[in-house]
Amino acid sequence: MIQKQSKEKPIKIIPLGGVEEIGRNMTVVEYGNDIIILDAGLEFPVEETPGIDYIIPNTKYLETHKHKIRGLIISHGHLDHIGAIPYLIEKIGSPVIYTTKLTKAMILKRQEEFPHSRTLHIDEVKTGDKIRLGQLNLRFFNISHTIPDAIGTIIETPLGNIIYPGDFKIEIDANKKPINIEEYT
Repeated sequence: MIQKQSKEKPIKIIPLGGVEEIGRNMTVVEYGNDIIILDAGLEFPVEETPGIDYIIPNTKYLETHKHKIRGLIISHGHLDHIGAIPYLIEKIGSPVIYTTKLTKAMILKRQEEFPHSRTLHIDEVKTGDKIRLGQLNLRFFNISHTIPDAIGTIIETPLGNIIYPGDFKIEIDANKKPINIEEYT
């Protein structure tokens, strides 16, 4: 956990998965009484774990602090970023999910596999959109990735901005120069 403190409140950045591994992407940003969840992915097992279909992030912290959850931001539609949503909402309720049009469609398609699950509340966002969740302002920006319609999130806090790109790749032009690198700097 990374924690920075001011006179008022600390800000906590808590990775619940996806650090030095492929899969289980989920990060929590907490400021005061507000929690924002970034991605909710699953991890596929390796050969050494026969009989396990998938692994999801440990959500105990979120379960005990679910009254603070203001929203779930999904960066893109790969299963390592959306796959745990059906399991997560059964444990923490159904926070509003903010994501792009394509990712929303992928989440809803996956949700068809869970007909008895809670209803999802999904608000579409796009590059340039701004929203406020609790005391935090969020802005969305375009991300190049292997899947279309991926977004990054800038979370504005009194202690500085937190930039969450999700997964990304830097595109290279014919002259081997980065394309749109200014978006990331």
